[in-house]
Amino acid sequence: MNNRQYTNIRMNIAALQARYGLTDTELRIASRLSDSAFRARKKDPGRWRVEELSLIAAKLHTTITRLVGSPTELMKGECA
Repeated sequence: MNNRQYTNIRMNIAALQARYGLTDTELRIASRLSDSAFRARKKDPGRWRVEELSLIAAKLHTTITRLVGSPTELMKGECA
């Protein structure tokens, strides 16, 4: 992944969190991470593991592909 994809992950998680009214704590529990590990991954999205992204994507009602993709594509797909 490149820096743009890391930014996309951060933006997409934030947008979907707001859409569904989920807190960081709810996502942390869904991803099965400790508080410090979750914060570290949010700060540096390149550290997310596929399993963690899969669990977060499920909680956010989307797929990993959409989670790491372009924010405009995510929103277009979610509205379709």
